[in-house]
Amino acid sequence: MNILITNDDGIDSMGLMTLADALKDDYDIYIAAPRSQRSAFSHSVTYFYQENECEERFIPGVKKAYAIDATPADCAYYGICGLFEVKMDLVISGINYGRNMASDVVYSGTVAAAGEAMILGTPGMAVSLCSYEGGDFHPAAEAVKQLIPLFMASPNRKHYILNINVPKGEINGMRVTDLHDHVDYKRPILKKEKGGKTVLVLDGDEMVEATSTKERISDVEAVERGFIALTPLYYDMCASMYFDEMSDMEVTKE
Repeated sequence: MNILITNDDGIDSMGLMTLADALKDDYDIYIAAPRSQRSAFSHSVTYFYQENECEERFIPGVKKAYAIDATPADCAYYGICGLFEVKMDLVISGINYGRNMASDVVYSGTVAAAGEAMILGTPGMAVSLCSYEGGDFHPAAEAVKQLIPLFMASPNRKHYILNINVPKGEINGMRVTDLHDHVDYKRPILKKEKGGKTVLVLDGDEMVEATSTKERISDVEAVERGFIALTPLYYDMCASMYFDEMSDMEVTKE
C-alpha cells in the first residue's frame, strides 16, 4: 500500500520522521511536506496560481521524499496528483506538534492536508500529539499503525477525515469523539512602532476553552482523561438547522 505523509511543521520535523520510521517496514512511504513551518495555514492553496519550488530529500526507508515551498494542502495535492507517479492509497498528515481539537481544526494546516486528500478522493488521516512542551511521538505513531487497517477497512474512508489527537503521557485507550465547542482566542491588539513602520501584535497568550455541550464525549474531554481522541471530520459547512428560521428570506418571482 502506498502512503503519502505530509504535515504542517515542515519536512524536518521529528513528528514526521517518527511516523515515517514507524511505517516504512509495512508500507511504501512517500513524503511531500512543506520546506519550512506552515502551521495555522488552514486550507490555503497556491497551486492554482503559482509555481512552487521542490527539492528531493533522502530519508532512510522512504521510497521518495520532496521538500516543497508550499502549504500543507498544496503538498497533499502534489503528492496525490502525480509528483511520485504512483497512486496514493492513503494520506497521513502529521505527527503534528500540538493539539488539533475543537475549533483549532479550522486553523490547522495538518487537518487541511488530510482534507485536501478527502476532496481528491483519497482517504486522509490527521494525527497530533497534544503537547507544546516536548513529548514522545512514538505512542502516536503506534496508534496510527493500529488504526490504518481499521480505517482502510471502512467503506466510508474516502468521505471523512480521521482526526487523531494523542495525549501526552499515559494512554488509557481510544475513544470516538465529537468536536469540543469553540476556543476563545480573542486578545487585545497593540499597535507598535518598529523600524519606522506600524505593526500589530497580540497582547497576551491566554486561551479560554468553552464547556462542551455535545452529547458524545468531546475530543478535548477524551484527551484530558488520557484517551486518544478519534474524530471524524467532514467539510459540510451548511448550518441546515437554521433553514426554518430563514424561511422568511425566501422570495419567489411572480
